[in-house]
Formats: sequence, structure tokens, C-alpha cells
Amino acid sequence: MSSADVTASLPEPSAPAPGLIAGVRSRRGMLLLGRAQNAMVMLLLWAALWMVSAAVCGAIANSLPGVTPFESPSVLVRIGVFGVSMAAIAVVMLNLVVWEPPLRRRARRVLSRAWALFRRLLRDVFGLAFLSGRRLAAAVGLGVIAAFVAFGAGYLLGLVPVLAESVPATDARVEAMGGAPAWVPAVFFATYAAAPEEIAYRGALLVAVAVVGASTSNRWVRGIVTVAALVGTSWLFGLVHLDWSLLNAVSAGVTGAIFGVVAIATRSLWAAIVAHALFNALVFIL
Repeated sequence: MSSADVTASLPEPSAPAPGLIAGVRSRRGMLLLGRAQNAMVMLLLWAALWMVSAAVCGAIANSLPGVTPFESPSVLVRIGVFGVSMAAIAVVMLNLVVWEPPLRRRARRVLSRAWALFRRLLRDVFGLAFLSGRRLAAAVGLGVIAAFVAFGAGYLLGLVPVLAESVPATDARVEAMGGAPAWVPAVFFATYAAAPEEIAYRGALLVAVAVVGASTSNRWVRGIVTVAALVGTSWLFGLVHLDWSLLNAVSAGVTGAIFGVVAIATRSLWAAIVAHALFNALVFIL
């Protein structure tokens, strides 16, 4: 994806119709309010995408043979419903500004704008457009390479005495697969976590890259913010794995940085998702 696509990721609002912003006199004030609204709506759509993906991936993983559901179906349904509700809130936020009678015309305009913002979030920020041919092969190939690099880094970290001595916590998900075929844990973790975690963490990284790209053309500022976002999201990714062990946390932080570099280089989450899924599978295969 070109830099022009990234800088276009936060769209310019269209000329506002009479509504809550009618009291804003200056055109600059209306544009700033419109941009803030677009950003908030896209964040809500991002949260909705993450929750729905978590619910779908969790349902698929829990349906594997021999798996005792780690999350109950009712919990997964609630997560999915909450995600859809976040999308509905985003539509309501658009409706607060776009106020154009009659109701049918207003609803059609709001839904069209919400869908346009969601498509831009998927395509221009997360790079999750449909891939085929060479682009698909390139994403898969890069993901495979990144997965083996991350696995090698994790292996080397396991040789560090301080990290190797950390006692891993019991993982309830592994216990839930006690009677499952040998191949199930690898598929379970590749399915359960890869897409939702990449949308959450590397998604945050790509949002930061898109925002800074749309805000300034200064190469130094863009580089500093990108590196800071890469370090910050990788550190947070490692921190949430600290419950398992110190080795798991450090390894997650390093592998998260590798996945983040792939996401930035390709301006897409596809290769990072492939890398994450394969890495999780390799942990149980090798």
C-alpha cells in the first residue's frame, strides 16, 4: 500500500448538513469537528471489528474435536453482540451530526457514510482488502518467514537462565484440550488468538502510523512516532502475557515487535496474522 493510501485513511468530512454543528460558525471549526467525529467513529468500528473477530475465532476454536469450550457460547455471543452494538453506536454518532429530513433519506446517508468509513478502516488503515495472486502469495510468504524468525527469537530467549527459570502458569485452554487429538492444540491457538490479537495490537500500531502520516509530512516526526508506537504496542503485548511466565512475556514482546515490523512494512495485517497463527502452531508442533 502506498503512502498516499495511508494519508487518506482519515477521510475529510463532507460538507456538514444542518444539525448539532449548525451553531459552529467557522468552516474550520466545522471541519475540525467533522474530523474528530470521523476519528471517534473509526475507533468504535475498530473496537467492533476486534470484538466480532474474537467471538467468531473463539467459536471456531472451541468447536474443534475434543475441546472443552474455553469460553462458553453465551460469553462469545455477548462479545459478538457487544461488538455489533459498538458499530451501532458509531452509526448513532454519525446521525447526531448528519440531520437531513426526511428520516429515510437521513438513515440511508448515515449508513452509507458509516460503511465508507469502515471500508477505509479495513482497506487504508489495516490493509485488510481482499488479496489474490501475487499479493496473497507475498503476504503468506512474508508471514511464514516472520513466524520462523519469531520462533527462533523465542527459542534463543529460552536459553537465557533468568527467563528459563521462570515457572509457567497453568493454561486453562491447554487443560481444556486434554482429551483432544495431538493436532488440535496447534490449530486451536492458531485460530483462537491470531486475528483478534493482531487487530487489537498491530491494529493500534497501524492506526498510529496512519494518524501521523495524515498529520505531518516531516520524515523525522513520522519515524519517531512509528518507532514509539512499535515499542509501545509490543511492550503492552508482552505485558498481557506476563500472567503465564516472564519468559512468555518477554517472548511475546519480541515476537510482537517482529509482527509489528511486518505490519508496518506491508501496511497490512494479513502477513502479521499469518505470522502470528503459524508461530502459535509451531509452539505446539516443534
